[in-house]
Amino acid sequence: MAPAVASLSPNPFRAAVAWVATDVLVRLVEALPEAEAERTRAWARAELEQLPRPAFPSAGRLLEKTRTRLDILLGALEARSGRDERLLEAARREWVEEGRHAVYLRVLEGRGRADHAIRLALSLIAEPAPHDPQVLAFLREALALPAGTEAHLRSVATRPTRAGVEALVRFAPKPLRDHRRLYVAHRLRALGVEPEVLCPLLAAAHPDGVLDELAITGEVAPATLAALGVAEGHDGAGYLALASRAASVRGEGFLAVRYLREARARGREPAALSCDVLFVSAHADGETHRALARSGFPAPLPEAN
Repeated sequence: MAPAVASLSPNPFRAAVAWVATDVLVRLVEALPEAEAERTRAWARAELEQLPRPAFPSAGRLLEKTRTRLDILLGALEARSGRDERLLEAARREWVEEGRHAVYLRVLEGRGRADHAIRLALSLIAEPAPHDPQVLAFLREALALPAGTEAHLRSVATRPTRAGVEALVRFAPKPLRDHRRLYVAHRLRALGVEPEVLCPLLAAAHPDGVLDELAITGEVAPATLAALGVAEGHDGAGYLALASRAASVRGEGFLAVRYLREARARGREPAALSCDVLFVSAHADGETHRALARSGFPAPLPEAN
């Protein structure tokens, strides 16, 4: 992170726009006296109006970066009065161009979008590839993870058990519980726990989204998900539905239909089951469509032209 500016020059943000990290820049703007804020707003608007049209692509990229930074400054000034749309849009553009995840996450959190920031950060660590240390640091703070969580995760990854996973999420504050479960699941995958091993552990903690993700990518065998459904009895209808999705992704259409029938028999809610049928139908061939119809599952409505 770029250091904060201790004192401002006569033209306060000329240098800051060029090199101060966006989240720090926003905090500097928030602390400005009103008269200084007005002077800065006038300067930034004049700078934007004077930006030339690029003569060649490389110059265009530099000018667009300058334009985005000035928009961030003006957006931060507008946010002082509660209007933060310009700030968030400019910060998003900068994030897309430069990939500075943690900076954008802190801007979102600072503008009262903490839940959105956490969801975005979790999506950034959803792949088991090496995780960005700054994103992990953001999540540790945002999720109020206790000291020693990472060491516990590594211990569980070495010897995966349901008790180990449950211990990681048991005392999570209620508003953060599902987010923390997702964090645990993503970190365990990154630490080398195979999906087939991870799936039963996740079933114990019920983290929203992770089992669905494993199912629709085909990373977990349908039989593994179905076994969870059988073990859980009536409440396992959701696992059987996930097994149907996993089977359809793998091209096993008749198996997918069988799991749909079992999920229905176990009491899967009609609205949820209709979504499962739609998913299977989207991956089905002609024979599977006919099997769906024979099993009493309605054909999906045709898409509007």
